[in-house]
Amino acid sequence: MKIVDEIKNLVQRIQNFIRLPPQDKADAIRAFLDELNLAQKFYLAGFFYLGLYLFLWFFYDVLFGMPLPETGYLFGFSILFLNSGLIIESIYLYKKIWDSLPGKAFITIGFAFTTNLTLSLASQIINDVLKADAAAFAYTLSFVAILLIPALFSIAVYAITNVALFFGGLYLGLRAIGLNAINTSPRKEQILTVLQLKEKPFNRITLFGRAIAMITLVGTFSVIGQEYENYENTIKKLAGGFAFNLEMQRFSYCKKDNQEKIAHITGEVIVIGSKNGNNGYIFRQEKCVSTL
Repeated sequence: MKIVDEIKNLVQRIQNFIRLPPQDKADAIRAFLDELNLAQKFYLAGFFYLGLYLFLWFFYDVLFGMPLPETGYLFGFSILFLNSGLIIESIYLYKKIWDSLPGKAFITIGFAFTTNLTLSLASQIINDVLKADAAAFAYTLSFVAILLIPALFSIAVYAITNVALFFGGLYLGLRAIGLNAINTSPRKEQILTVLQLKEKPFNRITLFGRAIAMITLVGTFSVIGQEYENYENTIKKLAGGFAFNLEMQRFSYCKKDNQEKIAHITGEVIVIGSKNGNNGYIFRQEKCVSTL
């Protein structure tokens, strides 16, 4: 079996490394690290912290049933390094796509679509909070659109990661049953360039690094998705505070109470906002009653 032979080969390499003198071990480690690209170094660091976390969990919890000490930061470092490696490779992929004319068109359309979607969602939130047309609150519209970027980014990464995991699993499954379509393809080099992003040794580090990083991303953004309602409520509170404190006006010829602020929708229609204790702000729309 090929896998068994590779495992035996790995064990033999580890045994040979252990037998080396200390100075030779240091030289071997430096030579190994020099062969890795930047993303693979981040993946390797992520594996180290993840392995250390799993070892401590197994030692304390499984073997001895003892309370696990504070080791959450190890898992956090693991996710940080693994996802940093994925980001580095994503930047490289972005550059590869941008270098082609169809790639430029695709990215430009993607940015335009994302911008319009963000502004549309921000407009709906402002209309819900301020009970008025969002076009009258240009600054608040931009502010809310910026706040929505993390949510849209999370959704996009979650979708892309799931697609990548599906096709990655499909590819590995087909390889496992002996389908070698890529190896027999006349475009083998181009396909491998896209899959590996950069021809370097130790592609297994890259493969497992990407897989684990994507799995952690799916878990992370699943949790974020479950908290989206709370995130949306937070954005609504921030939108109301921004509009009231920074965009609405205290002085106007329209009749209002001293503690209220005004924004003009048209010549006759205004939005009046006021503080609502600790619950935020309340807004209402009415006709302007001139005090002149």
